[in-house]
Order: sequence, then structure tokens, then C-alpha cells
Amino acid sequence: MLSLSNVVKGRFGGKQYCLLRDSLKVRKKLGKSTDPLVKAFARKYQYLLIKYFFGTNMSANARVEYQRRAYSTLCNIYTNSDDDRFFDFDGIIIPKAISAEYEGALCFAFQDLLFCNLSEYDLDFCEPFYVEGPYEIGNVYIENGDIVIDCGANMGFFSAIASHKGAIVYAFEPSETVINNYLSLTASKNPNIHVCKYALSNEIGELKFLLDNKTIGGSTLAITGLARDNSNLATVRSITLDSFVHDNNLSCVNFIKADIEGAERYMLKGAKQVLKDFAPKLAICSYHLPDDPKVLRELILDANPNYVVEEKFEKMYAHVPSNVKYS
Repeated sequence: MLSLSNVVKGRFGGKQYCLLRDSLKVRKKLGKSTDPLVKAFARKYQYLLIKYFFGTNMSANARVEYQRRAYSTLCNIYTNSDDDRFFDFDGIIIPKAISAEYEGALCFAFQDLLFCNLSEYDLDFCEPFYVEGPYEIGNVYIENGDIVIDCGANMGFFSAIASHKGAIVYAFEPSETVINNYLSLTASKNPNIHVCKYALSNEIGELKFLLDNKTIGGSTLAITGLARDNSNLATVRSITLDSFVHDNNLSCVNFIKADIEGAERYMLKGAKQVLKDFAPKLAICSYHLPDDPKVLRELILDANPNYVVEEKFEKMYAHVPSNVKYS
């Protein structure tokens, strides 16, 4: 009887075999952990392996069951002792989900943003468990006292992490429902988070958005072509980051995170002066549109050619080396 590794080696070749071999080693080690959360994600990764290498999907029932168990595990371990409506991830306070859709979204956000920080394992070891990848990596990281722009804050997971690290956060989210149900609660429990009910774009005014209040991807800019139902559009206020920084007399911007469903390019066009003057570190999602990697890289380097740009996971990371001198 052939092993899974041998089947993969024969069907897909040596490279995929090595990936699977290394991944199974990771899963085996994690599976021996005494931490029930680590074991839960180890089980989930087994499903991902099968899906990735053989193209088979988990059944709908299996997916729902994993989601229920993973979310229940989070509740068992990280419920806030003072207020059971919230999670407490070692001082990072996040409201619990009020719908099944957000339960799954919160589990995935936990994997990408907190799993490595809260476990005994380092970034490289946790890499197989990422869904879209973390926002901090290498030279792109948040420091105490930074001014952070969170574009597409949603429930405020990243904002809370930045706040916990001592940053001042401007959390941009156009969906009033998401703000009321999640982001405002996150801001009330974590210091120095300022909720900004705007869409960051390349123009000041109003834009049409699909506001999907059932999933974590709460808002989609209509002109990206990704809005699934153009009959259900809402008008939201838009602002450029350049104008926001000017109008609010911000002395600098140190970090920009953006996950805004294909509108990342418009945000960057409206932040050209910020990129030139302040050279903030960037963590930008680059998978929503097929030409995102090319377009986003060109926009970043056009605004400031001193940036070093790296693509990893489903993101574009950029920073200007500390030894670069401005004239």
C-alpha cells in the first residue's frame, strides 16, 4: 500500500513531495503539543494538505464542524475573565462573533495574526498554517509610538495588535454595521484606536460600495469589478490618506496595513505624498485583482523609489532601509 508521500512524489514530482514531507513533519510535531489550540489547527492542516495536493474539497458539513470546534477552542482558552463577550489574547481584547460567518473569520484572523505570537513556535515554523499571511515580517514591523493606518479595519483585529504594541492607530472602515458590532467595541477595549468611518481612496467625495455585513470582507469598492451584486450598493464617504494626514496634522505615518478588497491601488494613489515624505512600512494585500502585484509595486516605487519591496504569502511588504538619506 502506497503512502501519501509516495503517491504525491509519483503524481506531482520531487518539489511537491518535499513540500508535503516538510509539512507533515510540522503537523506531526504540532500534533504532539499539549496545547488543545495547537492540536486543533494541526487537525485543520490535514484537511488543507488533502485539498492542496489532490484537489478535493472538504464537505460543507466538515467545514462547519471544523469552524465550530476551532471557535469553541478559542472560547475555552481565551475568553476574557472580566467580560465574557470578549476574547483576551494576552492583553489584546477582541469582541466575540455574533454570527457563524464571523466565527470562521475570527479563527482565520487568529491563525494569521496571533498564532505565532501566542505559541512557542517561530514565524517559519508557523508558515504552513497561515491563510493569507501575517502583516509583520522581517523589516516590516510595528514599534512603540508608531502611527499606524489600518485600511479595512473590519472588526479591528490588527488595530488591537498594533495598539498592544504601543502604536496610535487610525482604523478606517466604511461599514457602519461592522463599526457598530465590532470595531467600536475593539476600540473601547484597546487604547489609542481612532475609528475613521471612511473609505481610503484616490479621491475625496463619495463612492459606491457593496457592504456585505455577513462576512469578514465587509466592503467592496464597486469600480474594482469585484462587487458581486451591483443592485445592493451603498454610498460611503471617501478620503485620501494624503488629505487625512494633512487635515489632522499628523507628524508622521510609520506603518500602513491594507486589506480593502481590490481598492489597495486607489488607496496608494491617494497616499503618494505620505509615501514620499514619511516612507511608512507597508503590508498590502496583493491578491484581489490579477494585476495587483505589478500595479501595487509600480505605485509604491513611483511614490518613493527608495522602497525595498518583497512579495510573500498573499501580500506585498515594503520598507525604506534606515541608511537611506533624503536630500
